[in-house]
Amino acid sequence: MDQQERIDMLYEAQEYLEEAIQLIKGAVRGTDSQSYAESYVIPTLIMAKTEDHGYLGSQPANLDELIQAMDGSDDEE
Repeated sequence: MDQQERIDMLYEAQEYLEEAIQLIKGAVRGTDSQSYAESYVIPTLIMAKTEDHGYLGSQPANLDELIQAMDGSDDEE
């Protein structure tokens, strides 16, 4: 597997995270758990997905940073 294939997999993971976020939103809509999901679970997934979010906090790392790190690396296995 070359470096671009690895990076493509990380982009795909971002797409899956977005799909998971949408599924969670749909699953909790109108339930007693909606505010919990919107306050904690969904923001955590969004912050893990990208560094471009509107939240004050951040994750120790996110997929954008991992992609940037991989893109700057010449190591191949």
